[in-house]
Amino acid sequence: MLFEMMAGVALAAAAMQEETSFTTFDNSIPGWSVIRRSDGCFTFSEITNTAVTIFYRTSKGGDPLLLLFSDRSWMVREEDVGGYRVQFAGSAGDWVGLNGSTFPDEGEPGDEKRGVVTLPFSTDAIVPMLNDFADAPSLNFYRDDRLLARIPLDNSEHAMRRLLDCARAAGGQNVPSLPAR
Repeated sequence: MLFEMMAGVALAAAAMQEETSFTTFDNSIPGWSVIRRSDGCFTFSEITNTAVTIFYRTSKGGDPLLLLFSDRSWMVREEDVGGYRVQFAGSAGDWVGLNGSTFPDEGEPGDEKRGVVTLPFSTDAIVPMLNDFADAPSLNFYRDDRLLARIPLDNSEHAMRRLLDCARAAGGQNVPSLPAR
């Protein structure tokens, strides 16, 4: 579990490329943790070797929502390596062929670089994406049409709701709510 927690923290920190402090907002969701930063909140899955992180930015500048992936067995030595795709299906529709970009996570000095794949979402896509992510039973992650990981999304609805609660608590303006189920 420590690796997954550190992977989630490393993913979010690398995505924002700045130093900031973290505080736990909610770690009671089985398989998920929600962490608060000064510029937003992120939640990450601890279910498989592939770490899945969703970052909701409350500060100005940058993409308001990022979906990030990393795995301890991936080595990405340069930025913008192509061929990564994500797909999942929720109640409002299918998210197919979402293309990600890569960057190496430098990690600690002496560590090997690990690959991180990131997908940005615009403001108008936040509610549909989080709602469908919360509703989907799993997420498929591909590289060049080869399935790299099938990630179960158990308890993701609770995690997405708590992510938005965290963003509100962090001072986010106009933070949406997911529809009631």
